[in-house]
Amino acid sequence: MVIELLRKLELMTGRKVCEMFDFICGVSTGAIMACLFGPHKKNLDDCAAMYKEISSRIFTRSPFLGTSKLLWNHSYYDTETWEEILKTYIGTLPMIKTARDLGCPKVSYTSCGYNLSRNF
Repeated sequence: MVIELLRKLELMTGRKVCEMFDFICGVSTGAIMACLFGPHKKNLDDCAAMYKEISSRIFTRSPFLGTSKLLWNHSYYDTETWEEILKTYIGTLPMIKTARDLGCPKVSYTSCGYNLSRNF
């Protein structure tokens, strides 16, 4: 729904998402979208396709498997899969590299891996 809303804004303004906003914030899969729209300056069609792929990898868990992972690992979703997705779609671009790019909106995102043995 958010991608379609942004598509309408682009149509109305004639500008790309990364040109319309000074600051983009996201949580969970929205964090991936924030990075794709911001520092990576992806278009909405690419983001929609990526989001479908990401959500099919993360959210297609059976209730039994998800609940058992929640009990044993304190996480409904697979943290290793989540980390792999973040590295694949966001990469390792240091945010400081985008700080001086006047054409890049500033981005804030949050994602939590509770069941990791180390903190980042």
